[in-house]
Amino acid sequence: MKNIYFRDEKRMFSWFKNLPAARKFRYLSVLNALNLFLIGIVVFLAFRIYQNKNSYYQEEIVPRQKYLLDMKSQMGFGGLIHHYYIYMLTFDINSVDTFGDKQEKLFNIILDYRHLAYITPEEDTALAAIYNTVGIYAQKIGMAIRLKSSGMFNPAEINDFVRIDETPALEGFDIIEKSYHTLEEKASQEIAGLLALFVFIMFAALLLLFLSVFLINYFVFVKPLDLAYDELKKKDNYTNIDLQIAKKIQANILPKDLSKFQNCKFTIRYLPLTFIGGDVYDIIEMRRGVFRVFLADATGHGIQAALLTMLIKSEYEKMKEVISQPDELLEILNNEFIEHYALNFFFSCIIIDIDMNKKILTYASAGHPDQYYIHNKQVTALVPTGKMIGMKKDLTYHFKQYSFHYRDRVLLFTDGLFEEFDKYGALWGEDQIRSLIESNVTLPVHQIIDLIMSSLEVYLNGIQKNDDITLIGILLQKSANTHV
Repeated sequence: MKNIYFRDEKRMFSWFKNLPAARKFRYLSVLNALNLFLIGIVVFLAFRIYQNKNSYYQEEIVPRQKYLLDMKSQMGFGGLIHHYYIYMLTFDINSVDTFGDKQEKLFNIILDYRHLAYITPEEDTALAAIYNTVGIYAQKIGMAIRLKSSGMFNPAEINDFVRIDETPALEGFDIIEKSYHTLEEKASQEIAGLLALFVFIMFAALLLLFLSVFLINYFVFVKPLDLAYDELKKKDNYTNIDLQIAKKIQANILPKDLSKFQNCKFTIRYLPLTFIGGDVYDIIEMRRGVFRVFLADATGHGIQAALLTMLIKSEYEKMKEVISQPDELLEILNNEFIEHYALNFFFSCIIIDIDMNKKILTYASAGHPDQYYIHNKQVTALVPTGKMIGMKKDLTYHFKQYSFHYRDRVLLFTDGLFEEFDKYGALWGEDQIRSLIESNVTLPVHQIIDLIMSSLEVYLNGIQKNDDITLIGILLQKSANTHV
């Protein structure tokens, strides 16, 4: 039975969990309104009971206190008994008049007391005892007046004749006072209990309201967000796995062992912004002593740009060893992308051919940023010789040639190197790169690259890089030695 119960409960929760957020909100809002309605009824009933108890207190307890104090005032010190004994001592007729006034007021108070709605038998008996005692006082003072008028008795004899037993009245006052205190304590406890109940109900109402708001927020907003977060996290894990695989694939399309090349030393810094990037490069020895270096930068970065690099490398691989002239290769590459891929994307690239036999550097650049050739401490910019690949069909590209001798250097890079911004949004810029190169023309190319990267890190001061960065340094030397 227990398993069945929990299974049913789980099924019910699953039903609610799978509802759309808007429907959950409506159901929980209706439940919240019902809770508030029921709480409102309970609060109303509790308030009505409190009103009744408070009315009882005001109509029964408070008057009792007033009547008790008034009766004591009219009967005790300064009251009728006080004036009774003054007359017995002085036989001042004015005291008799005052006694009569006090007696009349006391009888009226007793009458009002008896008109209370919830008078107890004990209270009624006590009031009767007080009433009778006052009547006896009235009889005795009348007797004293007559005895005094007869002239036959002295004051001591008169006092003996009119002696009164006050015990019934005192006991009556004691009963009334105890009854008042009992009723007052009981009523106070009931009112205090009702107030406590009212506070508890209000607290419970606020708690239920908070719980309802919490449930609405949890099931309508938090829980779906948690589920969405878990789903996104799961997808993110899958994406990370895919990206790791893509990273390995992209790494496999890049040249690995560059130490096999003789007489050219290559320094590579390949820094994608994420797992994979939009930069791609290739280095081959077309024939003995003739090297071809290719560097391309697809627009954007991340997965989209990385996929484009696969496409770029694939098309470039088909023709890199077939087309001898770099400008002609760029023209064919451009038309291939225009004709076969309706992707509406562009990329810049540069192709450099280094003929060690003829000591000639030949290059063609498709909208790539200025690259730099260092010869005899002179820095020459390798400017673009045509537009970016993919702009339009049948673009024309040109090539340029320079002599390339022992210890000459070439520095290639993508635009991610200079399109970086500091915390104020200021661009690092191409001028910074050229200035660093011109100031350090005597350094080996790998040291120039390290200097540029360290200067960029100082400029960014911890700010995240904005784009993929690739640098390729080329140094003509007698023996191969590669820095990667």
